[in-house]
Amino acid sequence: MLFGYIGKVILQASTQCSVKLWLDIMQICQRTWNSNTICKLISLIMYYYTNLFRPMKELSELTNAQKQIVIAFWYDAEMNNGGHSGYLDCHPNIQTEKLILALTEIGAYDFVENFRNAMLFGKDDDYVETDKIFGSYDPSLTELLQRYVVLHAEKIGLTLD
Repeated sequence: MLFGYIGKVILQASTQCSVKLWLDIMQICQRTWNSNTICKLISLIMYYYTNLFRPMKELSELTNAQKQIVIAFWYDAEMNNGGHSGYLDCHPNIQTEKLILALTEIGAYDFVENFRNAMLFGKDDDYVETDKIFGSYDPSLTELLQRYVVLHAEKIGLTLD
């Protein structure tokens, strides 16, 4: 049933922006709160759908609350896919202040500190230590994003069932 819903969301999104699809997928994550595997699968689907089939809506077109979530989401997605080196490869023009602001907004303070350490010392060991630390946090950044979206749904422009 869940995968049927994901398919429906992706089909509906063919005429909508990818940010709308991302927000719908975050709703699915909220419904499957205890299933980290499904959320990672959804993140992967979203990553490929956005990057291969639809251009990402410009951040300037989003509300401030949506911008924070999108910035934190892409950091989380890239970290789960390729660590800090992958994130920096895919986002070479990263403005670190924007990511730090986004992570702070969602309450991911440990992730802020780890990101700062990665920027200062990560190249020394090819980001091995900071990547390991990123993966050890409980709750994960995915879980923090889910909680933030649920708590701030109205501000973000979501209607939760």
